[in-house]
Amino acid sequence: MSTRVDTFNQSRQPLFSTLCILLARSTRMAMTYFGNTTRHWYRNYKTRAQLARLPDYILKDVGLKRADVIRETSKPFWRQ
Repeated sequence: MSTRVDTFNQSRQPLFSTLCILLARSTRMAMTYFGNTTRHWYRNYKTRAQLARLPDYILKDVGLKRADVIRETSKPFWRQ
């Protein structure tokens, strides 16, 4: 009887290992996505803050108006 239980446990071991590998991969993918998204949001926040600090003569050089800057900087950091 014990050999039957051992055989049963051995047959489930590859399934458990496979499930652990899939869980690890999906967790790693989720963390990568979260990290990339967070970096993108931080970049949006920083560049909009820098844009808001630019003086009008530089904005004119690059072809922007203060109204354009206000519109862009009023967006939440998660929005493109």
